[in-house]
Amino acid sequence: MVRHYAIVLLPTLVFCAGVGLGWISLTGVWRPQDGVVAHALCLWVLASLMTHYLVSVFGMLRFGSPLEQNSENIARLRLDGWNDDKRLVFCFVSQGVQEAVLRNSVEQAIYVARDLGVRYGVEVVVDTKIPQDPYFADNACSIIVVPPSFETPNGSRFKARSLCYAASRRSENGESLSDTWILHCDEDTLITKSTIAGIHEHLRRSDGDKVCGAGEIKYNAVTNGSVDIFSFMDCHRTGEDIGRFRLQFAGYGAALFGAHGSFLLVPAELERQVDFDFGPSGSIAEDIYFALRLRELGIPCRWIEGYVREQSPRDSGNFLRQRARWIHGLLNGCLDNAFSWRRRALLLLYLAMWRTTIVSALLLTVLVVTNSDSARIVSLFSMSALVVGTNSWVGALRNIEEDVSTNIRQRATWLVLSLILIPLVCLFETIAVVLGVVCRPRGFFVVQKILPKGCRQESVA
Repeated sequence: MVRHYAIVLLPTLVFCAGVGLGWISLTGVWRPQDGVVAHALCLWVLASLMTHYLVSVFGMLRFGSPLEQNSENIARLRLDGWNDDKRLVFCFVSQGVQEAVLRNSVEQAIYVARDLGVRYGVEVVVDTKIPQDPYFADNACSIIVVPPSFETPNGSRFKARSLCYAASRRSENGESLSDTWILHCDEDTLITKSTIAGIHEHLRRSDGDKVCGAGEIKYNAVTNGSVDIFSFMDCHRTGEDIGRFRLQFAGYGAALFGAHGSFLLVPAELERQVDFDFGPSGSIAEDIYFALRLRELGIPCRWIEGYVREQSPRDSGNFLRQRARWIHGLLNGCLDNAFSWRRRALLLLYLAMWRTTIVSALLLTVLVVTNSDSARIVSLFSMSALVVGTNSWVGALRNIEEDVSTNIRQRATWLVLSLILIPLVCLFETIAVVLGVVCRPRGFFVVQKILPKGCRQESVA
């Protein structure tokens, strides 16, 4: 536990050392002689950086080390065994085009579930190409093919449409849904023993309540400890998972700042109540709309102490198109009058502050034009690096813990590059904001995946 606190606070200590040595000047950030525009920009940047930093770091410190809690959950599951009154269904949504990647994920889920004695089922929901691999049939996987003619009442598209069809199929088949929980997965989602143990603990603590759940995503499914620039750039996402996402779910039991579309656990009965039929605008980022709908209906969503493993985009084109879709989908949700303005206002405010933290370089450029001095720029850049760097630093460590075999050299490379690449992360995320706001992509771009080296990478010993 002490190690976890030291890791979280190390970037802050380095920043404070810079202030103490005179390299960073806090008093020079705000100058009375500046104009109104410079004051307003400076105030917004400082407020955004401080808010994002406090939310993330408070979440990391408040709930302790995921490493220790994951280990405790696994030990408890091994001791107690899975509760056979609960049925866990792994729902993989795919176009069916990347069949080898899909099979690897399904195989991993079955392998871990069988080892831990889980009462489980597997659904593969496809809307483009039917998987031909006999593995799916041999292992009793339910292949749900969305007919081209299928339309939802609100005209939902893409993944939302597929999820609507899968939910309707369960009802039509007369399945018992009262004892069933659906774990939403992408086609590259690798289930780990930590995932199952976290869900087991979540269901035990819920004590019969119908409560949704969400957990941590690591982006090391392909790298497995090796050097990969885009996995480094995604480290801050894992940091945000155990910071602000864990804070909202574990601390408040609600999706205040949104939710992921994978590693999302939903009671089957609640899926019919919440409904994924969000219409065309809600189909760009159905996870944001799902989070807003949960809050609108007052349905709690709690944190699951466990993680899954996924892939980062493999090139700049995939990276930018993925992020642009997210930005467009977030804006759709924030501006949709179907939801209460209070729910949307909080999400929009935090989205603006979160993006300001990432694109602060652009605002700092404006300050340069208004004759700001170099010391001021260095100070603001240092604050921005502190915020993004804390998430990247903590996220990098999480991506090389527990299930990845690495040596000291690899670990040092991950940690150093996760910090050095902060400017590159800001640049790419800034471009994505422009693409998402200006170009407003209307399609559901699916990131291209590759088959990880070796199947069943998760140790179940």
